Amino acid sequence: MHSEEQAKQVEDALMGRIYTALRDGGLDAEPVLELASLLEEWGESTPATR
Repeated sequence: MHSEEQAKQVEDALMGRIYTALRDGGLDAEPVLELASLLEEWGESTPATR
């Protein structure tokens, strides 16, 4: 599998975990921080990721 496809799968999985946790009212910081770190690594730096 291409690394870009793998990165998209990781991003989708993290966003799914975050969405489910928000919906259920039990959001932990771990998946949010992991997603922000990945986005920063991929050059998608924003105030939200910093």
